[in-house]
Amino acid sequence: MFLNSPLKKFCLRNHCAANAFLCFGIFQFVFTIWLAIEHQQTILNWLFPNILLHGAIFGLICVANMALMAACLCLGLSDCGQHSANWTHTYRGRGRNA
Repeated sequence: MFLNSPLKKFCLRNHCAANAFLCFGIFQFVFTIWLAIEHQQTILNWLFPNILLHGAIFGLICVANMALMAACLCLGLSDCGQHSANWTHTYRGRGRNA
């Protein structure tokens, strides 16, 4: 994906960092919804005088916010590669040797 490989490896080794990214992603999601609802009239009053310029700026802010949120959630939800590698032979007859 588009994430930085050393940062993802760091999150795989340190569960506290992965949990911090996950909490930040969830907090950002809730805060974005709250901000849009709380300041809806202010945002609309700012958008309407110059809808092309302000709409493009608002769209870029929304895309950047979603990209940062997705990156934080991907880092926070990254699988722990070492213990999940042993799960391939959980059921008898399933796996590479079947």
